[in-house]
Order: sequence, then structure tokens, then C-alpha cells
Amino acid sequence: LAEHEESQPLGVGEDHLLLTLRQDLDEREAIGFRMAGRDPGAGARVDATFVPEIDVYRGLRRLRLRLLTIDEPRPPLPERAPRVAAPGVLEAEAGWQAP
Repeated sequence: LAEHEESQPLGVGEDHLLLTLRQDLDEREAIGFRMAGRDPGAGARVDATFVPEIDVYRGLRRLRLRLLTIDEPRPPLPERAPRVAAPGVLEAEAGWQAP
């Protein structure tokens, strides 16, 4: 889960997405090829899968994340209800027996 800081379309047809992802204090540039239409907008929290890669541009080497997917985060799962067991099961697990 990361926060999407800023983005811009990239490429001749502007069909690539260049964005900055932040998680806690760590920021990384990420690129999504043919993903310009998936831009979640600045400040959005996203679930992203990526592959780290070394990008070489004009002789400068840097770490960049190549996006595989970018989605809105899934809502948290609802809290589970307490486990219900047949009478005597919980007591037996706790080492206690009914009188």
C-alpha cells in the first residue's frame, strides 16, 4: 500500500504513466507502460505491484519501479466473529471440564 504523490503522462502518445509512490519516508519513481488511463490522481492510496529495475537515461543510472498493476486499495476485511464451538470443546481446549 503506497500513497501516490504526483504523476504525468509520458511517451509519444502519452500512453505511459510516470509517477512517484511514497510509503512512510521512502519515495520511488515508478513507470507504468500503457497505463496512462489508470492514473488514480495525486494523493490517492493505491495497491501497486512492481519490479525494481535499473533505468539508464542519458548516461544516468537510477533505481525505478516498473509497474505491473496499480489499483485502489481493497477495503479491510470485516472483523471475524468469535469462534463458536460445540459445548465442552472450548473447555477441553483450556484444560477445564464442566462439573
